[in-house]
Amino acid sequence: MQIHVAEHPSELELFATGAGPLWEHRIPGLSPENFAEVIGRVPEPDLTPVRYLDELGVLHRRPTLVHMVNVTDEDIVRVAQAGCAVVTCPRSNQHLECGRFRWSDFAAAGIEIALGTDSVASGETLDARDELAFAQALYPQMDPRLLLRAAVKGGARVLGLKVPTIRRGEPWRKEYLWSGPA
Repeated sequence: MQIHVAEHPSELELFATGAGPLWEHRIPGLSPENFAEVIGRVPEPDLTPVRYLDELGVLHRRPTLVHMVNVTDEDIVRVAQAGCAVVTCPRSNQHLECGRFRWSDFAAAGIEIALGTDSVASGETLDARDELAFAQALYPQMDPRLLLRAAVKGGARVLGLKVPTIRRGEPWRKEYLWSGPA
């Protein structure tokens, strides 16, 4: 299961106050009178989307959490304790003015990080190489091997795939070539 959460700053406002741009731009007639009816509780100042999912028991099912840009330190602890992986989509976050993923904080907490492309609408292409190049420009201080690891190993792990390996001395296989879309 994958959940897009804590993507835009307006999510924090919505859970804290029940108001803001996300609520104001809902389609009238298709949603209840107030946000409290949607989430089954009254919004409160320190309620975040991540805390809400945790208190519902969702995090303990270990979903993959996509974006996770607008989070608190407590949110990161909750995600680490639950053992959830996260997917960051830097181009989408930049295009939608969501903010910047706290890569070092998630890594320090021992959380599996994957690099994703989100969608063509917000990230221009679905080519992981484009996302990787953008991430390298956005995080110039980061070891590029960590970014590549997030794109390859992190991506495979969050999808439940076997993590690809290349070992010294192994014969070359064409599966090693990262050629992108056909």
